[in-house]
Amino acid sequence: MASVVDLERLRALVLGNPVKGTKPVTSRLDALGMADSTLHPVYRIRRRKNKEPVLASKSTNTRQGHQNHARNERPDRETQLFDRQLRLWQSLGQQRIREAAVKICDCSATSAQIAKNLLLAGVRTIDMFDNKVVLQSDIGHHFFLNQESLGLNRSKECCRLLNELGPPKSSADWNDELLDREYFEGFDDLHGFWGWQAHMCVRRPEDDESVTSEYCWDFYVPTVLVQTCGLVATIRVQIRELSIIPTTHSDSLIDLRLDSPFPSLSAFVKSFEMDKLESHEHAHVPAVVIIMHFLDIFKSNHDGKLPQDSAQREELKQMILAEKRNADEENFDEAVGMIWKACQPTKVPEHVEALFNDPQCNKAAWWDGRFWLLVKSLREFVKQNPSRQLPLSGVLPDMKSDTQSYIKLQSIYRQQASEDLQKFKEILREVRQTIEDEPEEEENSEDEEKSEKSDSERYRTDNGHHTEGPEFDMPSEMVETFVKNCAHIRLIRGGNYYSHPKDLIPKFTKECEPGNEDYTVTWYFAFEALARYRRQNGDEYPGMRKGQEEQDFNTLSDIVLNVLAYRGWDKDEKKVPEKLQKALREMVRSSGCELPHISSLVGGIVSQEVIKIATRQYIPLNGICVFDGYRSATGILEF
Repeated sequence: MASVVDLERLRALVLGNPVKGTKPVTSRLDALGMADSTLHPVYRIRRRKNKEPVLASKSTNTRQGHQNHARNERPDRETQLFDRQLRLWQSLGQQRIREAAVKICDCSATSAQIAKNLLLAGVRTIDMFDNKVVLQSDIGHHFFLNQESLGLNRSKECCRLLNELGPPKSSADWNDELLDREYFEGFDDLHGFWGWQAHMCVRRPEDDESVTSEYCWDFYVPTVLVQTCGLVATIRVQIRELSIIPTTHSDSLIDLRLDSPFPSLSAFVKSFEMDKLESHEHAHVPAVVIIMHFLDIFKSNHDGKLPQDSAQREELKQMILAEKRNADEENFDEAVGMIWKACQPTKVPEHVEALFNDPQCNKAAWWDGRFWLLVKSLREFVKQNPSRQLPLSGVLPDMKSDTQSYIKLQSIYRQQASEDLQKFKEILREVRQTIEDEPEEEENSEDEEKSEKSDSERYRTDNGHHTEGPEFDMPSEMVETFVKNCAHIRLIRGGNYYSHPKDLIPKFTKECEPGNEDYTVTWYFAFEALARYRRQNGDEYPGMRKGQEEQDFNTLSDIVLNVLAYRGWDKDEKKVPEKLQKALREMVRSSGCELPHISSLVGGIVSQEVIKIATRQYIPLNGICVFDGYRSATGILEF
């Protein structure tokens, strides 16, 4: 294991600090000419000592980097820096990351790894909370603390070194407080709370976790709760509601309307007279034309119905293969490969229909007004569309064809997609106007006193906190992305802090069977016992006091038996299962320590989930992830 001196030298080399016996070097930011970049945080609620809460204004820097890229031949510095990320979530996702703001409570080694990953990804504001001072024991396993940090505030020192790594316009800010009840109740007004993308509590006691989760739940802000102990960790993601608009490049975007072609596509297909084509032309007919041509013939012989079973699909396959003039006509083989997709009726997916029927679709939800405005507009588009279908994506896959036919077919799909997009934008404007006019109509129908209510009074949280109401302004890129991917939009809804994973006892019973090597639920119960132990013992971890290890184990065993009984564990013998005993003994042996490699791995998992939450393009964890470092395994417990 690396010594403290080795870690010091490695840390100094990475951060660009002087190493004893070597020539001092400038920081990475100085080398890039970025050290003096101005930081503009998004929605920052800050409380200074003896001062009132201050809310910074919302960032107006949106797409400047990509506008510069469009003007210059060479990409700007920011585009070069985040090139790989832009390929994953495109400019809209990177813009959201640049405007993101998160809070992390407790500057432990795991917290620092989370902050490091988010900072390097370009997250604009990371507020770190900790009121402890740096001890010698912290430096041994904490990469972002050094000997100069001894005796100083842990969050301040951690942020000092983290900011050496940060890209331009990103920062980690320190606070000598904790995210606890005293902190939240210290504000007269929580205005702007909803502007944060996530609050994270790392290795915090139950009381702090519950109060943070309570406030975040009220404002629809996701919460990530992390606990580590030795080689094991749990990551709990609490999401009240989160909309997902993917920007994928996969085959899922392909919508060819093979079973229900639009007029221009039908006309193009009918322009091919298969029997009169020369051999070269016949071998280059697009597969889309072939499958639709024979699908029309099949439907005319079967009362206008699509193939219903494998026998009928085989019949269609033989019809297509019979038209092949030689074995080299790959376009006909491609058409055969499209049979399954062609036999599936094109309709609105069930999960999208569920959004249409959601009560929020008829309201202006203050926490996600843009998404519900888009969904309501999409519902109206489907109603007005004669085919009752979603807008066309306009994506055409590669296929064997002559250039002229492929380009013509591609232009037909793109033209229809463009028309659908324009129609959607018109509906969007009408629906938005209708929503914005509704409050005025309601006010005119009420008495004079009620009509004077402000938007902040009209839109309140469940606990009565004021909000600014729904936000409807959105970039055109967001509208285009939504229309292109509307068949794959999702809405994530999870449980609050007091919700428990499903089927815990049946899963635990199965884990206790001989030969079962899964420890997911076992570790979950062990961490529940650990949380209660810390609450009863002033936030101490079991095993911290030398000579009391057996006593701590017995205390944990008593606690976990109560937890099992509360969850419905019905066993005659009052004994902790052997598997759970092993987990508890490992907790006592670990003494609540943080290991650098586990902190790094858990930090990567957590930051990845926060990026998913911030970009709203990938489905995040909605439950509890248990990482078992003894077996290098992870398990997911869903609510």
